Amino acid sequence: MREGRAPTVAEVADEALVSRATAYRYFPSAQALALEISAEQLAPTSSPDVFFDSAGDDVLERVDRVVRTFGERMIEEEALVRNITKTTLDLWFEQPRDDEGRPSFPVRQGRRLFWIDEALRPLHTRLSRKRLSDLRNALAFVCGTEAVLVTRDVCELDRKHAVEAMRTAARFIVVGALSEAGQ
Repeated sequence: MREGRAPTVAEVADEALVSRATAYRYFPSAQALALEISAEQLAPTSSPDVFFDSAGDDVLERVDRVVRTFGERMIEEEALVRNITKTTLDLWFEQPRDDEGRPSFPVRQGRRLFWIDEALRPLHTRLSRKRLSDLRNALAFVCGTEAVLVTRDVCELDRKHAVEAMRTAARFIVVGALSEAGQ
């Protein structure tokens, strides 16, 4: 991809020194491979310690950093984000289903969840596991491809205001969760 072309799954297997069967188990198509590579490029590259160091235990600041970073990166790469969304939807429809209608393998990984979990780390001793999980899931709505589509298409916001709307929504979610928990 850095050479300006989409590699095949076989080329990636050869480069990674793994069998082609192993590569195809993780990436059943060139489309799935491209999705993974694209999604990896959008995730924050800082280690959690550096990313949150100056925020300390201020959960609002920590969450804002995640949402702002993801939002700005996603807006800057809006065409890539939309391509990821298209590819994800295509892959979802191509997969065999389990009894509940879910694809046989995850079409999208929860990369944003790692960063949300890191932002919420100071709350691990202050909130119940259930409330923390609910907060995590709610924040997943406001930092990712879906947030870009909603703010840009549904709300018709320009790039700057789209990121501001994501940050505002995240703040409302965190403040609401802490308020309900008596924090």
